[in-house]
Amino acid sequence: MSKKRMQPSPDVDQKKLLDDKVKAARANGFEDDHTRRVTPNGADGQ
Repeated sequence: MSKKRMQPSPDVDQKKLLDDKVKAARANGFEDDHTRRVTPNGADGQ
């Protein structure tokens, strides 16, 4: 899984980008994601 660095842009929906990243991370069981957004108790880390 390739990681692409994307520059923040005012016309880009950051929330959607995060949601897509989270879905991708869940799909591969966080194996390729170096940043875990979910804490052991199941709460989303912000």
